Amino acid sequence: MDSFNRPVPGKLVSPFEAIRSAEIMPVFARWFDIEFRNEQNSFMALICGTGMRANYTETEDGPALFELLMAFDALLIENGVLSPHTGLYLMRRREAPEA
Repeated sequence: MDSFNRPVPGKLVSPFEAIRSAEIMPVFARWFDIEFRNEQNSFMALICGTGMRANYTETEDGPALFELLMAFDALLIENGVLSPHTGLYLMRRREAPEA
């Protein structure tokens, strides 16, 4: 029987993956007012990849379960428990950057 190796939390595939990514939003927030944000995938990308999400529509209870997982994901992000992996933002340029 083949064994499955789980990735070690906090270890990246490449040492250069997501380098300085924590600085992205502070830089944008300095130069832009964030009018709208839709952040997601704090854990959904790990348990239900984008290519797998269509499977939830093929069962009777699947859509309700998927919506519940998405709501839980949003609550984790909103309350700062986990950070989002993706986001959509509407930003408006400021006249001068924040100090």
